[in-house]
Amino acid sequence: MSRPTDSGLREGVEAWEREAAAYWDNLTRSPDFLRRVGYQLSRSLQSQQQITASFEAFVLSMAGMQDQTARELYLLEQLEQRLDVLAGRIDRLEDTLSGDDD
Repeated sequence: MSRPTDSGLREGVEAWEREAAAYWDNLTRSPDFLRRVGYQLSRSLQSQQQITASFEAFVLSMAGMQDQTARELYLLEQLEQRLDVLAGRIDRLEDTLSGDDD
């Protein structure tokens, strides 16, 4: 059962929808609106490109730091090996010298 106010409300909503659609259609076809939207899209793209470039630079610097760290680790390992060799030689020299004192 439909009440008279229901049909009046429905007609009002439908009229509002038509007006809103017509307004939106006119707005989206406006050269000024399209220029503004184009400008915003262009700025968004530029920002995205800057963020991407910054991120890529960061990744490359991190890769360089990893290379530097790997090189330093390699040099430390070499130094450790040389110290081990020297410690062994010192031990042998001490053994030789202590054997002379007996």
